[in-house]
Amino acid sequence: MATEQVIASMAGQIGVVVCAAREQFADAVEEYMKGKKGDIGIVSITDKLNIERLFTDAVNSYIIGEVAAIISYLMYDELKNDEVTKRIAPAVLEQYECQIERVPDTLIKKTSDLPEIAKRVLGSETEKSPLVSFLLADISEMPKIKHLRASFDAAILNFMGE
Repeated sequence: MATEQVIASMAGQIGVVVCAAREQFADAVEEYMKGKKGDIGIVSITDKLNIERLFTDAVNSYIIGEVAAIISYLMYDELKNDEVTKRIAPAVLEQYECQIERVPDTLIKKTSDLPEIAKRVLGSETEKSPLVSFLLADISEMPKIKHLRASFDAAILNFMGE
């Protein structure tokens, strides 16, 4: 299977996993609430949809980019092949970000300052490895910030001690 097909398939699979986890989480909350019905009452459809949205926002804000960064960094560290870190994982995250209804506010807040920070670090006189320079340039040169990709780049930089 060509790399582009794999990337598209992986981005779609992330959406499937998040959707299944979201529904399972909302059902678990609903069951929990039913046990407390004397205090709270039955969960409405609107409440259940809001719980699902909150779960999806949390996953997209705090888990997707970081998990991709952990796996990519481990592969890079073990295999010394930066293609996963530089090209494949970022492309999967970009495609996934295009599929989600909206970028969570928490992710926007978490990543909005990254391009400016990356420019300052890139312009500093400190010596940087080629991968660190690439990731900083990737963040700072995005014409329109891609929040999951920026979160991914920042997590990799963090793992590298930058």
